[in-house]
Amino acid sequence: MDPTILIILSFWAGGGVTATFILLEVCSNLYKLTQRALASMKRRKDWGSIRETKYMKKFVKSCKPLSIGYGNTYVIRKKSVLNFFKFVARGTFRALCAKKR
Repeated sequence: MDPTILIILSFWAGGGVTATFILLEVCSNLYKLTQRALASMKRRKDWGSIRETKYMKKFVKSCKPLSIGYGNTYVIRKKSVLNFFKFVARGTFRALCAKKR
């Protein structure tokens, strides 16, 4: 393969992995931060009047953390980012081993 094409392809592959990592990291941070916000809202005891406190407790109980994924089947968390890199590394080494043969 021509060296210039090989360099261009390696930059594209590296850029794709980096962009995917950044996207997954942002999504996992969004999930983690919204979980923290809901937990702090649940710990709060007084929202003002008794009526407001009653409504806010019901509201907080009904809230779910923001997540990016496929419903409740797949939610992007910190572990998802690590699994992505594990599979990228495994696939890269398999491709390199197959190329040497």
